[in-house]
Amino acid sequence: MKTVQNTTRISGYPPDYAKKYANRFLPSFSQSDLECCVRHLYEFRMRKKLDLDNVSTFNEKLNWLKCFYHDDRMTECADKVTAPKYFEEQTGLGDSYIVRNIGVFRSASEINFSLLPDEYVLKSNWGSGRQLIVRSGDNVDVEGIREEIASWVDLSTNHYYHGFEYGYKNIEPRIVCEEFIDFEYKLEFFCFNGKPCYFWTVFNDKTDDVCANFFDANTLEQIDLRHGYPNSSKTIDIPAYYGDMFNIAEKLASDFPFVRIDFYKTSDSFKFSEMTFYHWCGLMPFDPESFDLEFGKRIQLPAKML
Repeated sequence: MKTVQNTTRISGYPPDYAKKYANRFLPSFSQSDLECCVRHLYEFRMRKKLDLDNVSTFNEKLNWLKCFYHDDRMTECADKVTAPKYFEEQTGLGDSYIVRNIGVFRSASEINFSLLPDEYVLKSNWGSGRQLIVRSGDNVDVEGIREEIASWVDLSTNHYYHGFEYGYKNIEPRIVCEEFIDFEYKLEFFCFNGKPCYFWTVFNDKTDDVCANFFDANTLEQIDLRHGYPNSSKTIDIPAYYGDMFNIAEKLASDFPFVRIDFYKTSDSFKFSEMTFYHWCGLMPFDPESFDLEFGKRIQLPAKML
């Protein structure tokens, strides 16, 4: 994978930065502490300065939103327990486009594995990337699974406390069990102020072989762009129901300055996956780098809420 690196060196962090970051779990963690941590996390990861009073790129604006846009509807949308209800309310569609929920648990000890089907997926409802897939025929080590997923409900695993993504902060921790979906790839719309402008197709998601291709959501032309994943050599036929997916994404995104709307593309249909408000946590370079500004131009920032 080709990535763009900015070699500008960052001066030392303020002496109290480590203390502010360590205090992120405490009620005393203030708005100024948040801005300090967001700014210096960006500078550490992106190797460039962040001026929260003068943002223009996609990554800069996502970090501005972390600090100043705290819409509590994002909590409902980011929570894997409540997001399906939001989907149904916003789209007026039934549960045929929803991945079936098998169970929701407060802890790993609550799960009765003998009652689960042969295939299922366990997920954390307040994080990213925490999932465990069980397929038919797998040798299921129940105690091993319990040990692996026990920490998923610990406060330290809440995604907010790693990258300050507000949508996760107030989610009540749960372990979610969903039906297993045998999908071909994920199709994910990048929506700016309610308008789907781009999508990428993600192959081999959550594996070492993950790759993705970007497309213009309106012209359907592929874009020479990499962002976190290498491009795929695979080609796709635009699904016959692409228009339905586009319209659903537009409805779900209508109230937000930026959100990514994700779908599973199956052999004969599609299912809603999730809504993501801080793509790559606002901390991933673009290749070519010019797309950071191109994407950023499309976000019209709201008035500060804090």
